[in-house]
Amino acid sequence: MNVSTNAIILRTMNYLESSKIIYSYTREFGKQTLVAKGARRTKSKFGASLELGSIVELKYYKKSNKDLHNLTYSELIHKTYIERLSFTDKVFCLMLCESIFHLEKDDNPDEFLFDELMKLFDISCSNYIFTPAMFVYSQIILANSIGHAIDLRWKNKDKVDYSDDNEVFLDISNCKIYNDNDSKAERKIKFKISELKILKEIISRNLNIKVESKILNKFVSFFENYFTFHNESRFTYKSFNLIRD
Repeated sequence: MNVSTNAIILRTMNYLESSKIIYSYTREFGKQTLVAKGARRTKSKFGASLELGSIVELKYYKKSNKDLHNLTYSELIHKTYIERLSFTDKVFCLMLCESIFHLEKDDNPDEFLFDELMKLFDISCSNYIFTPAMFVYSQIILANSIGHAIDLRWKNKDKVDYSDDNEVFLDISNCKIYNDNDSKAERKIKFKISELKILKEIISRNLNIKVESKILNKFVSFFENYFTFHNESRFTYKSFNLIRD
């Protein structure tokens, strides 16, 4: 089947003498793995369209019984912005691509996820930034896409209060917030209420909120544990080691 779709380039790797394997997230088909024959040649027909983070239009032949599809055409929509970012912002973007690559399944499209990622990339292309809040938001919508929505809920609804700085416990199995170390919670991470307030603001798409380094480290740990628990397979952001405190 011949396919034409917009896509985000998540990862590339050299293949044989002159080709590349392309991992992409497409609007119509979700994550797709493609082989771009001759992509490493000087005068490749793909040009610079297959760089990490590029937004492209892809045409390829999708084989119904194969995981690797033949890429026939690629046209750049947005030139990759990653090299223009600061080093730290670049790492956040790498972490985003890494998480989709590892956590999304092939042929599991989510147009909302794709559209929201496009908005994040548009912001980055325009402003040369990829902030911690943008990264955190990307992981929230990714969690929704793979069926494990991050929906903060207090165990006791009458105690919803984000006004103080007390410590509480967030259960990663169901995103319930406990006021104490309740033994019934399967797996808990300690947060200050003020930190969960920031997370709640980002869930509401407040991408201008500032996320301090210490709080970001805690959010990254939360996502690693959350995705590991729900996917029953160890997940870590290897790119984060470049800036991990």
